[in-house]
Amino acid sequence: MKIYHAFLLTSALGAPFILHSQEEEEPTQYEEELEEASVREEITEFFENEDGRELTRFLRAQLNSEVISVLKTRIQNEPFEAREWLEHLYDIKLEYEMFEEEDPEFAALFLQFQKHEINTFVYSAKIEHLRRHRGSEAEAQELRSKLQNEITTAFDLKFEMQTQELRHLKREVLELESLLERRKGSKAQIIERRFNALSGQEDHLEW
Repeated sequence: MKIYHAFLLTSALGAPFILHSQEEEEPTQYEEELEEASVREEITEFFENEDGRELTRFLRAQLNSEVISVLKTRIQNEPFEAREWLEHLYDIKLEYEMFEEEDPEFAALFLQFQKHEINTFVYSAKIEHLRRHRGSEAEAQELRSKLQNEITTAFDLKFEMQTQELRHLKREVLELESLLERRKGSKAQIIERRFNALSGQEDHLEW
């Protein structure tokens, strides 16, 4: 099933990042501020349209609603990072809908993996916030422990998905090998049928 191939590519890439050529001129501070303001406006408009509302409902119902507040904080401080994560989250929604249609069992596994993966983002943001505001070490340790658990669970779920992918690939290889063996055994008949079709020799067989 080729839908699993799409997941492996996505999970390998993770959230999208933009690479800039070293030959490009560095933007001025004023240009950066203008671009940041444009990105903030773009994100705000997205959340106000139907796609944004659907994504919000999806995050609240299926993943972790806290990621929305984290994103809104990043919009002000790190608008480009916020946009990348927003695109990543929307891609997760689209992939889940595709998987759910093709293979509900795999879709459920995919969703669980993404939930724990997003939890790592949320806990990481909480740890950063605590560090900036000089929070207590006990609270920081509790968050680090939760982050560790989420990373471990996400790893196990991703490993399970990749194991499923491997089983599907092996099944596809076996089916292809079987097909090739049958074609090899029927070589003469296949060639004759093809020759007759292309040379018009089958016309006399029509009713």
